[in-house]
Amino acid sequence: MTGCVALTYTNRMSRQGSKYQFRRSLAVIGKNGSGKSMICAYLKQKGYSVISLSDFVREQVRRLGRDLDRDALIQTANEMKSAHGHDYLARLALEKGAQLGADQVVFDSVRHLSEFQLLQSANVTCVGVDVPVDIRYQRILARQSETDHVDFDTFCEQDRRESEGQSLGQQLNEVLANCPQILQNDQDLGALYIKVDRVLAEMA
Repeated sequence: MTGCVALTYTNRMSRQGSKYQFRRSLAVIGKNGSGKSMICAYLKQKGYSVISLSDFVREQVRRLGRDLDRDALIQTANEMKSAHGHDYLARLALEKGAQLGADQVVFDSVRHLSEFQLLQSANVTCVGVDVPVDIRYQRILARQSETDHVDFDTFCEQDRRESEGQSLGQQLNEVLANCPQILQNDQDLGALYIKVDRVLAEMA
């Protein structure tokens, strides 16, 4: 599941971090092909609205006239974070969630520790998703999105850039290391959804 966040908005201000605080919130952090989108789609069926941090990047990629591939997304995200702060996309997402006024929103694509920390400051509980790299690669081949047409070596190199801080705007390994719990997603969707339901039940 990049980064997903499920939350309920309340209009309270904090002195530090996010100016928004949420009564009930969930962040799910994972690498490419880990199942973030599937979890967001599952939560959408349960009535959650979906906001992806990457959607703000895609909008900028289109404005710049760049190809909509993974390298362009990484480059553009880094430029946006360099100009506005590493938590910039998370700020945009939280503001959009607040503007929606919905009781339940899912945010996808959290990739930097500053984003993670901002979400935590908004009372967000963070959950990681772990999947072996070979399984993740087979999954991205199967979904065939416009950013997934790469060979295994390229996939692994992009993975390293996002995970190990080689790309300054992306540091997924550090984010995952800070998650208080990790969901293993190396089985079928039914098994994953059971784990998600357990997390939601613990939040109730």
